[in-house]
Amino acid sequence: MPPSRLEDLPNELFGQIFSELLPKDLLKSWLNINTRFNRLIFSLDYKICLIKRNVTEDDVRAALLLHRQVVSLVVTKRWCSLINYFLYLRALRIMGFAYPFSFSHIKPILLPLLKYIECSYDDFSWNSFMGADGGHYARHIVQCYARRLTDIPNISCQTLLCIKLTVCTNEGLASLLRVAPNLIDLDIGLYKDISIDLAGMQFCSISTTSEANEHPHFTSTPSHYFEDIHHYQLRKIKLQFDCDTTLKWLDSFLRCTPNVTHFSLDIPRSNDVFSFVEFHRIISQHLPNLIQQKFRFQYCCLPKSFDLEEHRNIGPLFRTMITKTYEHRRLALLITSVNWKNDDSNEDDEYDDDDDEDDVDEYDDRNDTDDCDNHNTNN
Repeated sequence: MPPSRLEDLPNELFGQIFSELLPKDLLKSWLNINTRFNRLIFSLDYKICLIKRNVTEDDVRAALLLHRQVVSLVVTKRWCSLINYFLYLRALRIMGFAYPFSFSHIKPILLPLLKYIECSYDDFSWNSFMGADGGHYARHIVQCYARRLTDIPNISCQTLLCIKLTVCTNEGLASLLRVAPNLIDLDIGLYKDISIDLAGMQFCSISTTSEANEHPHFTSTPSHYFEDIHHYQLRKIKLQFDCDTTLKWLDSFLRCTPNVTHFSLDIPRSNDVFSFVEFHRIISQHLPNLIQQKFRFQYCCLPKSFDLEEHRNIGPLFRTMITKTYEHRRLALLITSVNWKNDDSNEDDEYDDDDDEDDVDEYDDRNDTDDCDNHNTNN
């Protein structure tokens, strides 16, 4: 056979090799070898991650040199000042607290190609973000993660497939379902709306577990927000309540999402023991496509007597069930948990960052794709 040279290998193979290298190592070892390699290096897409304290000067220099090819960027507060250099980002993740950087700094004129945005510790104004520059992001955003929804969405976003909000109201949730008709993955933390009666100086909350609750200052969770909604695209729903809720609310909400296959419900503070007969009816009736292995339910309440047979009524929905009483520092809770473990689930990789400026809990290497079904959700 005739002798072969390194240069005889096809560009596809070199592209695969270059994609496995860190940008700083790629530039240090392969840049300026010849014109062909230079063109190939500056034609590929790169993902840059600047979240550790030990990020070096070479890391930053390589990121800036390849700024036109960087399509995915993960940064902490320390590196937020570099975001404006990467004009062709399709995915941006800001880990931890990044004050004073916020959603308001993300503009279509700076990041016109952005489809995936995560700023989990920042408040999110839907209308300001989606409505900027004639609704530019409302026609492009596919996935969005934020801390708290600060307004009631009224700008339609047909492209949004996945949203995660740590704090949201019932009215905000209902509006999201209306303005995002193609949403397939919903992860929402619901908190109680509080109104103040100035005459009596009494707090009134929307949260309760029954119509005749033993706590008179609680009023029923409003379910009328969902009466006119029919959302057929949702497949994955994860709800976590900061407050109590009612089966009436759950019945009203799930009535408008009939095609859900993955459902997770977490109620950490309940004032009463659920009627599992009614709970089983609601889940079975409104979620006919539910995958049993993708069902999770947990709630905690003050220990009270309950009928174990009622709990067993939801048996077909889960593999194992744990009911126990937790006592710690004179606080006693009844914890009912329906859990499963997915063998194919990928746990998040945790990074220890001892930089006081970078408040990072964890970072997982998610695939920055337009298909939200490829996104791994921790249960």
